[in-house]
Amino acid sequence: MGISFPRAAWLPRPEDEFLHEPTGDPAMAWKETSHFNVFDLDEQFAISVHMTLSANRTPNSRIAVVARLGGRETGHVRRETAIDHDSTLGNSLVRVEILNSTWDDDHHLRLVGDLPDAEFDITLRGHRRGVLWDTMFPGFYQAGRGDSHTYGHAEQSLRFEGTFAWRGEAKRTLSGVGWRDRGWGRRASATSFPEPWDFAVGWLPDGATFTMCAFRQIELPLDVPLPIGVWYSDRSGTVAAVGGRFEKDSAGWPTTVDLTLEDGRQVESKLQRRGFTIAPPWHDVDHERSSVSFLMREYFNEFIDAEGNTFPLYTIYGAPHLTDVTAAARFVAASA
Repeated sequence: MGISFPRAAWLPRPEDEFLHEPTGDPAMAWKETSHFNVFDLDEQFAISVHMTLSANRTPNSRIAVVARLGGRETGHVRRETAIDHDSTLGNSLVRVEILNSTWDDDHHLRLVGDLPDAEFDITLRGHRRGVLWDTMFPGFYQAGRGDSHTYGHAEQSLRFEGTFAWRGEAKRTLSGVGWRDRGWGRRASATSFPEPWDFAVGWLPDGATFTMCAFRQIELPLDVPLPIGVWYSDRSGTVAAVGGRFEKDSAGWPTTVDLTLEDGRQVESKLQRRGFTIAPPWHDVDHERSSVSFLMREYFNEFIDAEGNTFPLYTIYGAPHLTDVTAAARFVAASA
């Protein structure tokens, strides 16, 4: 059964890959964010990059990266003045070069890392159409008053190929799948995530892809059911899911992902093989403003569908936690 192309309002614009003109309340930080993740399960390889560029903060860039190959892993955070170039975003730790912005299979980026103990040069290609999450699923992100808390959010599945090397060692050529998001707007991280959230991306054997996000934004009361948004994309177009099941075990590993699409098609899958997991340093801690930060763990897995075909599945679990545990606490006195 075929599906139609998404509505125009769902589609990111080519210019959404680049920096935006800040709007809204200037007292709030304007954030241009990018999250990139690529992996090759068989090689035990992954790179996770979270990039924040802020037009009204100094320094105006903060980039966190975790890289893993085999049983070896490294992680770095760098805050400094961002690269001043229209089609290159980042700083001296990691940069992304925008080569072709179409948000479809022709989307083309280059991700380059110059870490103290490793280096990488990765070509990223779009895999099916990306979507604007905030327009495809109205109300998924907070609206605030006026433009002060609005946040645009585009996402796309990827394919990658490139090289990675530990310093002083030979380069390895790698390829596999990836995912990225791109956000822009004004928001405070400490008030954006009132409870844990979950995320999953699958690259299906027939070339289709899906993304699922279970997330409660701060303006949504806790007695309202948890919103789950899912988009499924193949060569013919994009469609949402209207039901399904996403289950994990007690350690956070996904075990079941089933979807029912708007057009009646079904996706049924379960865990075939655990890969590995990493925990990137997602957002900064600022004890003077808030003792709340966010723990984010990424899981890399192999799933199997109802026909016995395997495919890669990437999941994220995120949760707020206290970094200054004693700030608003009291020590309990022992009994007499």
